[in-house]
Amino acid sequence: MGDTFHTRNPVHYRRDFKALQGQSQLLYEAQRQLEIRLSGGIDNVTSYMTASAYRATSHVVPDVTGAVVIFLHDFYDSPHVYADLVFDDFWSWICFTIDTLREASIPFLVKPHPNQIALSDQVISELTLRYPQIRMVPSGVTSRQLVAGGMACAVTVFGTIAHEMAYLGVPSIGCARHPHISFDFCRTARDRASYAELLRTALALRPNAAVLREQALQFYVMHNLAFSPDEIALRDAFIAAWRACHDNQLPASEIARGFDRLAALPAFSVFIDSLLSGAPELASATSRTSILVAPP
Repeated sequence: MGDTFHTRNPVHYRRDFKALQGQSQLLYEAQRQLEIRLSGGIDNVTSYMTASAYRATSHVVPDVTGAVVIFLHDFYDSPHVYADLVFDDFWSWICFTIDTLREASIPFLVKPHPNQIALSDQVISELTLRYPQIRMVPSGVTSRQLVAGGMACAVTVFGTIAHEMAYLGVPSIGCARHPHISFDFCRTARDRASYAELLRTALALRPNAAVLREQALQFYVMHNLAFSPDEIALRDAFIAAWRACHDNQLPASEIARGFDRLAALPAFSVFIDSLLSGAPELASATSRTSILVAPP
């Protein structure tokens, strides 16, 4: 197989959107689901999160006017789930990012991942010891609040924050072959030198909020909605089974029934057959289906 990553190849999303039928309805559904997420709900895309990153909060929003906000990943998440990551891991990424922004005298804040595991708390403690002057955003502050506060640009490796920010009118910077790579709302570095240059020019961007929002919706369609009914049924069944596994109140028999329903779906057999065969002609089907059954 030419692409061994279990995530869908996104490099032609923008081109492929133009060939879709029923674009208006798909864009409407994308906006509806994004609004659910940005209003504090959990949509299918963020079902892996234990709590919404946009739930109501009483935290005081720090001054982010004209500043870059770095959105941390869970340090124990998989850094190489997407191809072409410029750094070895999230630690080297955040240190390089902070060093570059400080050298360029660009104001910035750092926001922890809202659903990181406890071990990542220890890493952040180490980060603040290494950089005692950095300003941290409370993890409970929502991105919508940061945008309302006047932040200028978001920095991530490959997070969903890129299209969320675009929907809210704010550009972003990434540094891997992330899902947003074919769109303009996230400028993507190919190496450390280009990443440093993107950081140094982060405040020079003059984004068109309407264009960013439209591209964010197009991305959401391609990444989450442009599937066959069988594939969508497979995704929804997997999400239901995954949630059941994390519900301590459910008996084991109910969890088992959820996996039985998943395995009985036609798209599940197609997916498993493509994995087992490793046939080149099934590679595209594998990458297409696997994004439905793996947390983004």
